[in-house]
Amino acid sequence: MGFIIAFIQSLVYQYWTIRIEKKYNFFSDPSTKAHAIHNTPTPRVGGIGIFLAFAISTMILMPHYWWLVVSGAVIFGFGLFEDWHGDTSKQYRLGAMALGTLIAIYFGGYVADNSEFFILPYWLAVLFTIFAVVGLSSAINFIDGLNGLAGGVSMVTLSFFAFVDYLYEGSVTLPLSMILGGAILGFFLWNYPKGKIFLGDGGAYFLGFMLAMFSIMLAARHPEVSLWYPLVALSYPIIETFVTISRRIKRKKKYGIAFFEAEKVHYHTLKYRRSNKSNSAISGRILVFHFFINLAAFFVHQYVFALMALVTIVYIVYMSKYKRIIRFQKSQSIFFYTKRNTNYERAS
Repeated sequence: MGFIIAFIQSLVYQYWTIRIEKKYNFFSDPSTKAHAIHNTPTPRVGGIGIFLAFAISTMILMPHYWWLVVSGAVIFGFGLFEDWHGDTSKQYRLGAMALGTLIAIYFGGYVADNSEFFILPYWLAVLFTIFAVVGLSSAINFIDGLNGLAGGVSMVTLSFFAFVDYLYEGSVTLPLSMILGGAILGFFLWNYPKGKIFLGDGGAYFLGFMLAMFSIMLAARHPEVSLWYPLVALSYPIIETFVTISRRIKRKKKYGIAFFEAEKVHYHTLKYRRSNKSNSAISGRILVFHFFINLAAFFVHQYVFALMALVTIVYIVYMSKYKRIIRFQKSQSIFFYTKRNTNYERAS
């Protein structure tokens, strides 16, 4: 029921968002920005429909999880402001994400404290939870570059989370995942394959926050489920984030480019630019890869060492694919470090 209610709401909200945005042009994503791969200005506020559908459905069906709606609203609200205003202070961004996480911790009581090898002290668990939530919120934003990619990754993972919760007769992660999955599907049908509306920073941050919270809640409510399971299930965006951080540190040191400067070297962007396939086709290939990661993680979700081995394999596969594309870029003398709208540094 929650899935249907959220899906219908989101589908309708997206339709009206597209109509209104085309008329008033408040939140259009220009095709001229540095890392754009679309050809026409497109609404970048698909997150509005997802958030509203999730929030309203949750307050109707599971009102005792109001704190999840409120904490998510803080992060979504800041992301929406960023969609409207453009670049904002990174300190404010991190502060808003941390605030939303603290609200969830205080009222929900969930923290990531069990590493499978030792239990973290509460204060350290709180800090680690903030780090994990902020990191995953940013991770979903990093992979939001092709039609259907961020939404598809989120839906695949939520589907497996729901099924794992069902196996242990759960009553929280399953219905919440279904509600959020329905909200995302309502957006996905407008976003994939034609890209009539984009997720935007607000939507990406919100989905990352929810995936992080559901990960923590799933492991906390079911001792049978290792905390390493959601880490593996979301290993693609997580690895993308660590690779991005490492690359930007080296880039800043070598070329003096600001850490948060836009670029065209995320895995999905490079894969798209190398191929003659469509935006949606490349997204679909990556989603298949992500699905099989989740399928493998599901079968070993109780076994920490198997999960650790699996995330290592995913990392090796990801890096081999990424480095192969980088070598191709170099061989073709393709420029891929960007600043604003100007390509200015050759791959090196």
